[in-house]
Amino acid sequence: MKIMDETSRRRLVAEAKSRGGIVIPHMMLQVHKNGAKFPISKIYVDDEQLDPNQAYTLVIIPEGPRLEGIVLTYFDRKLGPAIIGTYPASLLNAEVQETCINWFDMRAGPGFFSASSGTITGLNYYFEVINPRMPGGKDSVLLTLLVNSKPSILIEDIVSNTLAEQAEKLSNDLTLFRALYADVEAGTEKHNKDEMTAAKNRVLGHLPEVKAALDDALEIQEKLDVLESGKKLADKKSTRE
Repeated sequence: MKIMDETSRRRLVAEAKSRGGIVIPHMMLQVHKNGAKFPISKIYVDDEQLDPNQAYTLVIIPEGPRLEGIVLTYFDRKLGPAIIGTYPASLLNAEVQETCINWFDMRAGPGFFSASSGTITGLNYYFEVINPRMPGGKDSVLLTLLVNSKPSILIEDIVSNTLAEQAEKLSNDLTLFRALYADVEAGTEKHNKDEMTAAKNRVLGHLPEVKAALDDALEIQEKLDVLESGKKLADKKSTRE
């Protein structure tokens, strides 16, 4: 096991504190039958990744919001607000469905908004696509990112811009799907259910792309934060010297 030198340790401690972390130095692991304090699996000791006789500095850093998944909601003329699909598919349950439908009803017009209900937090982008069969000639659609905690304003801005870009990419396939859906519902012969299903699948195929775009955007921001934090530490060190 490689031991970190004191200079590197202090640099890591300063970085952790700058991110709201808590640093607990000079801690000995309290190894028990099934694990250790804070809790660390005993397997790390057995594999000699950790030495129970070695003192450690424990660094606890709060995590940012975790991206749980994507939900796409629209207005059905018979059912009212309804879920088109989610990514991953396992995300959908009764609570998520009820919450996203309530958020759909909350929004008065296109744009971004955040909302929380119980344990669910959503970053939402409400937009419209063309549908001549609907009042006003448009369909309302809600693209939602579910996260596990309330994000910062900066994260909301990044998500808002990314969802707006992804909504634009979704629009053409959504417009086609809704037109086919309306024709099938009306019983016309112009389009059939197979075409409608294919169009819907193309819409659902966009949802993993939405999630990937959000992951990339937030990862870039995280790297920028690290660079900015490193610059501040370097400036502070230069000032001391």
